[in-house]
Amino acid sequence: MTAFAGAGIQTRCARAFFVPGQMSGIGSPGISHHPFDLVFSNSLLTHLLEAELENYLRESYRLLRAGGAMMHSHFNIEHPPATYGTRHTFRHQMGNAQIESEAQPEAAVAYHTDFLFGLCRKIGFSSCEIVHMPGGAQHQPILLCRK
Repeated sequence: MTAFAGAGIQTRCARAFFVPGQMSGIGSPGISHHPFDLVFSNSLLTHLLEAELENYLRESYRLLRAGGAMMHSHFNIEHPPATYGTRHTFRHQMGNAQIESEAQPEAAVAYHTDFLFGLCRKIGFSSCEIVHMPGGAQHQPILLCRK
């Protein structure tokens, strides 16, 4: 079974379970006991500070069956977006997060690969890698980890 968390997604796949909205709703009755093959988010991690990031990754792990995967696009310091240097600079540090704005820290958040991999392994993921969508730097890299 595959779970997607995202606003405005229509259920159109017989083998997928779509969960629109926030990840906090994923633990609701009837969902929390299903082992999922995939947990995916698009550009969500770009707005999570360290505590929220760890919580989201732990929840992703909890929902996955053995051998399942999580895929989350994100801002990564070692793989900067095409907007790096113009729209995004990530010049401020808050814990392990590099943030764009001290006034609105969740507006744009980036992490180093080593920190992400270390956190995911601490949570229990067996393997982690950074993968890229076709088109290169115009797309955010994806954190792909297997349980």
